[in-house]
Amino acid sequence: MSDETTFDFALYLGTTTPLTITGATASTVSELSERLKSGTSFIQTVRFPDMSIHAITINPKAVPWWQIDAGDVVLPMQIF
Repeated sequence: MSDETTFDFALYLGTTTPLTITGATASTVSELSERLKSGTSFIQTVRFPDMSIHAITINPKAVPWWQIDAGDVVLPMQIF
């Protein structure tokens, strides 16, 4: 069992409606950021605003901009 703190954070993919990544760690934020910068499609489990949870395919090349908002937990808000 890991002693690493988990938290939820918001992921914006070209829209002001956030998707939520739940049970994340600092490394989750870093890994997601690197995946989004890579331009290669990947699957991510997210919580939608209606509280439903889905695995979605994210194609970073098709997203005009993205933002990770983890508050002050890991890093300042970043927009790419």
